[in-house]
Amino acid sequence: MPQDCHAERRLAYPPAALYALVADVESYPAYMPGWRAARILRRTATGAQVEQIVSLVGLRKQFHSVAHFDPPHGLVIQADGGPFRHFRLAWRFTEATVGTTLVQADLTMVFRSGTMERLATHLMPNMLGPVITALEHRAAALLS
Repeated sequence: MPQDCHAERRLAYPPAALYALVADVESYPAYMPGWRAARILRRTATGAQVEQIVSLVGLRKQFHSVAHFDPPHGLVIQADGGPFRHFRLAWRFTEATVGTTLVQADLTMVFRSGTMERLATHLMPNMLGPVITALEHRAAALLS
């Protein structure tokens, strides 16, 4: 059964600047909760193949994903392998006012393991809030 989560927040930075931070997938381990490693395997004009390692409640999971870039409006990361039957993290950046962006993140995950699926049921409702907070802190450190 798909596990879905949505979060949004207005941040005091322009969309292009926030997009650039999120599109720098290889930097996720430095600030995104749960990401332990991310490496670009192949880059194209509109995307990248990425090898990632994430930690979910102490369990390390490696998987390959594809990032689809739509600068400066959004980014979608998808995977159908590793621990996931399906993984999709979609970011949208919409200018709310000059210099302010509405950041929206939508996450859908379907795990291969029934145990992970049951665990996700409890974790999903609060999963994206800390991710957007991490982006906000990264923006404050690099853009202010």
